[in-house]
Amino acid sequence: MTATLAPSLRMPATSKTTIDVSIVIPVFNKIEFTKVCLETLDANTTRELAWEVVIVDNASSDETPTFLAEAVQRYPWLRVVRNE
Repeated sequence: MTATLAPSLRMPATSKTTIDVSIVIPVFNKIEFTKVCLETLDANTTRELAWEVVIVDNASSDETPTFLAEAVQRYPWLRVVRNE
């Protein structure tokens, strides 16, 4: 099993952004839980801190990969690592 981070999701090497908080969420299928989790984080996390969410998808076989590919466009603080 290998983990990949899509090139478009990598932080630029020259980025000067300092992340104050990283929230790491492992997922495997259960797309509805993932959706609710991201919506809740977006609605309730302060914008006063520089924060990110890293979702580690453990080779989901449902619609989770498709949802996450769309979610990174909606949530600028979201990063996705997919184990295949």
